Amino acid sequence: MLLADAERRIALSGHDEAWLTVVLSNDPARGFYERHGWRRDGPATIEIEHGSRPDVLYLWRFAKSVTCLTPVLGGRAVAPVLRSGP
Repeated sequence: MLLADAERRIALSGHDEAWLTVVLSNDPARGFYERHGWRRDGPATIEIEHGSRPDVLYLWRFAKSVTCLTPVLGGRAVAPVLRSGP
């Protein structure tokens, strides 16, 4: 799954938490992320320059702990070692 892979990559890059934003009125996206363990972290806004005046986009910020469960080497997560056979 694409989302799980992104979470794994964020963890492997040394981050403990990932975050993303969803447009306030996008209930299907909000439900999707909540079903996958993301928690609503509060409102957010982004100003977008549009001609002579900025537009404001109202968002929900979501966050998720992505603490890596793979071995750590020198303070940095590394890919797990796969072994075959006994």
